[in-house]
Amino acid sequence: MRKSFKKLERYSICPKCFKIKKLTAHHIFPKRFFGDNNSKLYICRDCHDEIEEIIPRYRKLAKRDYIFLTKQWLTENF
Repeated sequence: MRKSFKKLERYSICPKCFKIKKLTAHHIFPKRFFGDNNSKLYICRDCHDEIEEIIPRYRKLAKRDYIFLTKQWLTENF
């Protein structure tokens, strides 16, 4: 019984699209530049792919810029 409860725990409402889906951890400060960190946003896979397209892959931004991009992405349509 505990296993099925854990499986259900993974599903929640995505804060971007508001659909009930399995959520994944998006690192607000990319691991490729900042290493593993605790600044995570839990969003669905579709939204995760969307925000990854917005964030520069090869150029490191200031932490405040990542926060700004994330907040703007959550509240607006890109």
